[in-house]
Amino acid sequence: MKRHLLMYCLAFFSIATSSCGQGKPASVIDSSGVEIKVNLIGAKAFNAGMQNQLLIDVRTPQEFKYGHIENAININFYSKNWLDNFEGFDKSEPVYVYCKSGNRSSYVSRKLIQTGFTQVFELKNGVTKWKKNGFQLVRN
Repeated sequence: MKRHLLMYCLAFFSIATSSCGQGKPASVIDSSGVEIKVNLIGAKAFNAGMQNQLLIDVRTPQEFKYGHIENAININFYSKNWLDNFEGFDKSEPVYVYCKSGNRSSYVSRKLIQTGFTQVFELKNGVTKWKKNGFQLVRN
């Protein structure tokens, strides 16, 4: 019985997280049973879509200083109340989020959806992939 339950849970998790392709919503069920969808997109689609949109870099100020996507706003994921920095933004407008590799931005993107943002786009594999695709970072 335990073995079947474990296999069921693994299968469910696999299905719930398998839609992480470029431009497709990543679907995850949070601990309260709510489905969370974030648009996980590659560097080219991210670059095309982010123009004149809210662009958030969730890396540390030191990381931001040494290179960030032009026009990005830095909101440090490690600051105590980082989510409070999103209070002044229109939750119906698109928001583009990135970090170094996608771990922090993934968490932030899901939190934004949970708090009411309706159009969240996350850069798949962060600035690491951004640079590998030939896109530049700017320095302060």
